[in-house]
Amino acid sequence: MTRLRRLITQWMEGLSRAEYAVLTGGFVAGLLLLVGVLRRDSFIVEALAMGASMTVFFYWFGLSDEL
Repeated sequence: MTRLRRLITQWMEGLSRAEYAVLTGGFVAGLLLLVGVLRRDSFIVEALAMGASMTVFFYWFGLSDEL
């Protein structure tokens, strides 16, 4: 597990600020869509809004620089 974690960390450190923000926003939107499917609710608008806001938030504040 330590080797996998190290590989993922090295890969993420190589991402640019925009790539990191888009990856994070996409992950959040996908996760919310999955929750909506599992609960049999429609979270499409909420998932897209949360994904977009997380992308902007992570890009604007440069949270990828904290890695």
